[in-house]
Amino acid sequence: PIESCGKASWSSWTALASFAVAGVDYLFEHMDDCPEVRCPARVAPVLADGTLGRPVWEARWGRGFDVFTPFRLGGATYLLAYKSGTRPAEIEQRGAGRIVRFAPTGEGPDLEAEVVFDAAWSPSIGPTWSHVRAFAFEGDVHLLQYRGGERHAVEVVQVREESGALRFREAAPGLAWGPDWDVLETFPVGSGPAPRWFVLQYAGQRGDTPPRVEVSAWARDDAGELVQTL
Repeated sequence: PIESCGKASWSSWTALASFAVAGVDYLFEHMDDCPEVRCPARVAPVLADGTLGRPVWEARWGRGFDVFTPFRLGGATYLLAYKSGTRPAEIEQRGAGRIVRFAPTGEGPDLEAEVVFDAAWSPSIGPTWSHVRAFAFEGDVHLLQYRGGERHAVEVVQVREESGALRFREAAPGLAWGPDWDVLETFPVGSGPAPRWFVLQYAGQRGDTPPRVEVSAWARDDAGELVQTL
């Protein structure tokens, strides 16, 4: 059955993210709308009947985390949490990022959790990202980041693990997007160890301009740079 976290009920959670560890499906839940400056976060296994088992990891995080994306790297499962500034931030400032690595304990669905990154992801006084989504290409993990509006920008960051620490570098310096994308999702197509990853971009109607959708895949150009192909 779904259990409570303090006084939290199912309807109180403001963010959800699903991921798998060692073949077991889990659901991450975070409640950013709580009366304290630190709000509940937890992970529970998804049972065969679609309900949640008992939480296997629980924490209390400073308010303001509102963007979440899981990814796998080197056989481990990670969850990136980010403060875009859309919600009021407590403890950590807007632009803060946190990455948690989850690993099985060997005892049923229980998990070990380790925070491997906990620092500014983007400057707290500058523009932040509204979307962060993970994808894989040629065996490497990347994070796609975007913000719209007047100061719109897009960036792809490659993630690698070196000597037990995560390293980041820009992977698509020539990528350029417009300012009006509202929804951004990355998704794999195909089975096996190396599915092909795509990007879905959606822009809602603005004035007389109708809504539009674009779907593209990742490839490399003649210079070896990461690019989108339609």
